[in-house]
Amino acid sequence: MTFKQKLLFYLRLFGICAFAAGVISVLFWLPVYMVLRRTLEAHAVSMRVIATYAGLEVLFVTMLLAVIIAVLAIVIFKPLGTMIGKMNTLLLDKSVHNGTCAKQKKTTEKYVNELLRFFSDNQQQMQMLFSISRILMSSIDFDELVSSVLATISRYFDDSYCCMINMDTDGYLKVRSNHGFSVDSMRVIRYRPGEGIIGKAYTTLKPVIINNTAQEGDGLTGLMRQRDKIESLLFIPLNVENQTIGLLGFGSRRLFYFTPQRISSITTVADYLAVSLRNIRMYEQLQSFNRRLESEVSSTTQELTHTNTRLIKKVRELKVLYDILMAISTKLDINEVMNAMMDKIPDLIDAELFHFLLADRPSRSFVSSHLMIGQKMIPTNGLIVRYDEKNILFNVFESGKPLLSNEMGSSGSHELGIPSSYSVKSMICLPVRTQFETVGIFCVGNKVGGNFNQDDVRVLHLLMSQLGEVIDNISLYHEKEKRVADLSMLQRISTTISSSPVLSITLKNITHIIAESLRIDYCVFLLYDEAVGELVTQVGFQDQADAEMKHARIYVNDQYSRSARVFREGKPFCSSSLHDLPDGQEIITEENVSTNGSLIILPLKVENQIIGVLRLGSKQKDYFNSDHLRLANLIADQSAIIIENAKLYQRIRDAVHELEQLNKMKNEFIAVISHELRTPITTISGFVNILLKEEAGKLNTKQRRFLEISEQSVKRLIEILNDILDVSRIEAGRIALHLTSSTIADLLKETVKRFRRQCKLHKIKVELNIPQPLPQVFVDQNRMLEVFKHMMQNCIKFTNSSGSITIQAFDRGDFIQIEFKDTGIGIAQENYEKIFDKFFQVDMTPARRQGGTGLGLSIVRSIVELHGGKIWVESELGKGSVFKIILPKSRMKERAHAEKDTHRR
Repeated sequence: MTFKQKLLFYLRLFGICAFAAGVISVLFWLPVYMVLRRTLEAHAVSMRVIATYAGLEVLFVTMLLAVIIAVLAIVIFKPLGTMIGKMNTLLLDKSVHNGTCAKQKKTTEKYVNELLRFFSDNQQQMQMLFSISRILMSSIDFDELVSSVLATISRYFDDSYCCMINMDTDGYLKVRSNHGFSVDSMRVIRYRPGEGIIGKAYTTLKPVIINNTAQEGDGLTGLMRQRDKIESLLFIPLNVENQTIGLLGFGSRRLFYFTPQRISSITTVADYLAVSLRNIRMYEQLQSFNRRLESEVSSTTQELTHTNTRLIKKVRELKVLYDILMAISTKLDINEVMNAMMDKIPDLIDAELFHFLLADRPSRSFVSSHLMIGQKMIPTNGLIVRYDEKNILFNVFESGKPLLSNEMGSSGSHELGIPSSYSVKSMICLPVRTQFETVGIFCVGNKVGGNFNQDDVRVLHLLMSQLGEVIDNISLYHEKEKRVADLSMLQRISTTISSSPVLSITLKNITHIIAESLRIDYCVFLLYDEAVGELVTQVGFQDQADAEMKHARIYVNDQYSRSARVFREGKPFCSSSLHDLPDGQEIITEENVSTNGSLIILPLKVENQIIGVLRLGSKQKDYFNSDHLRLANLIADQSAIIIENAKLYQRIRDAVHELEQLNKMKNEFIAVISHELRTPITTISGFVNILLKEEAGKLNTKQRRFLEISEQSVKRLIEILNDILDVSRIEAGRIALHLTSSTIADLLKETVKRFRRQCKLHKIKVELNIPQPLPQVFVDQNRMLEVFKHMMQNCIKFTNSSGSITIQAFDRGDFIQIEFKDTGIGIAQENYEKIFDKFFQVDMTPARRQGGTGLGLSIVRSIVELHGGKIWVESELGKGSVFKIILPKSRMKERAHAEKDTHRR
């Protein structure tokens, strides 16, 4: 083959290698990019991350390959072009100057040999780069890639060793891969950044070239020269984007081995390797991220699946709980509640046994209420389980905490109060609590398909808490119904006196109400007769079974009578054994009570005084309980008050009857006396008038004065008799009003005119003040003049000489207001109401200056009130008084029209 043919062959080979490198790079990185893209998209990673980790790297590697190829082309073809030019010149000279001297021939051969050697070296470097490119594009494992690259470099560089150094996790630079160096030499390499020649190359990002290790004073170079005969060293940093990811170390046993051309080739390989290592690291990071992401997705999926399963289970539990609560919350009976719950609870927890027991505190035992085995209700017939400190039920009841056991012994059936033929292997016992106490135990046994767990306890505990609230509501409802019934009975008892206040009838009604409400066989009152010291049996609801009541009277000191003992001690007696007595309640008990039934005896107390006893009896033994005793106490207290009121009513009725008789006698006496007195007074008045008119002869001054005094006294006596008769008529309701249309102003003027002379005699100034015209009103004129007369008399009587009396009248809309104001002695505030009472005198002392019967203001108030009005006084001692009267217009007018209609009929 000629030289020209060889040259063309190698040029074609170089082009093919460059083209193959580009194609291989694209074919390698394109699938990697697609795989990364799909992986990251599948895990919802953004396109920015995809571009960062894959797309840009493909572009960067492709550009790097183009740069490397361009550099190689410049390095190789520039000298090659020069040599080819020289060679052409020589060939032309040879063809022109045939037979040139030997010197020229030698020069030509020299240039040809240099060209061949140069081309051979470049061909070797190209082969090395091609091999390394294939390695870099075919491996993605860090250690495998580094090891393969180091082996390839060692193969193309004679008498050379190489290693890879990078930062370890402890912060030291250490050898990661080695090819050729001894293990002992590599083990000592442990530097921090900046320490030694290795740390310096790492931090400065510049190669460290040592072509004669003997001239270096560094300990590492001496050690490597001693152990590995190293004469030349080269450390090139693997730098990507101003960041060192490691060092590429080379060693040779030849001096000045690392020429610029070799350093350039190795630097090119280092740059290419750095990019690849960086990409591998990024790929490893991406793979690690992908694995973590897949792990998290898998974990999250499992957790979501588990959560979804638990949610489905919770929803199912809540649905069943809701159905159970809806079924039991509408019931008002505990048996109906438990039947409804037993019917649905197998849907909540799959078990074979369900058992509900109620606690009976007085008897210290549990009573089996409902038992279901294999979804079949088993009759319990009131099975009783006694309290026992070793018993499971007792421990749960006392502690108030659930108990779970999956390893029950042979005594489990006995402790749970179920038939011994049924074996209990596992169980949960839970207390059933109301607001104030534990009322029972609920047991679940033998879970189907496994053991009980805390979730089962939690669900059942939630159900039991709701069951406790339902039981509490039922108890409250029945308690409310009982209270309503009790209050209704007490209300019926309290109304007996209003319907018939007679004591015997009242007691008979009360005993029938008590017997009907308490469903007892007899009820009777024994009232104390203080005159004889005995308890006397009253009319009641009683049966012949009450032997003690065959005797109508019981001596209170009888030592054998329970009724007498209750009366003496003031404490109730009960033949039944009662528990849970009210606070502070004490009862009388007897041992070996010989009664065929039940008996309660209660004292009847009024203001700490015992007035008798109440006996309640039933033919049923141990019939009464603490609720009966509580209610019986209320009945006894209320009955005692009713009895006392009935007695008071009787006494009041007797007193009223007696007063009516006395009042009748008084009225008859007044009528007789007034008639008998009026006749002689009239005769006396007639003869005094005859004498004053001197029809019987002339009178001297002294005689006339005596007769005038007698005339005034007779008139005063007649007024007193009239006042007494008016009061009598008012009290008897025999006074009638004759209403006519009148003017109050005219009536007041008439009154002032009548008393003008008397006021002048006492030097009292009288002033009538009517500021505006007053409307017509309907009043009895005579009775109203009588009212004004008494008011004037009262003002004159208590007003001193030189005093004044002011009379005023006003129109107050629906009322007419009249005021009598004087400057008299005044009235104390505590006497404001008393002055309108009959026979009351402001001055009650024997030396009082003013006379009078004390009937005037009483008559005034009665007449004013008959007209529908009102009178009151405003006064201050020593400053006079103001009497105010209001009379309604409409009421007087309506009454007048009504009286006219009555007269027309």
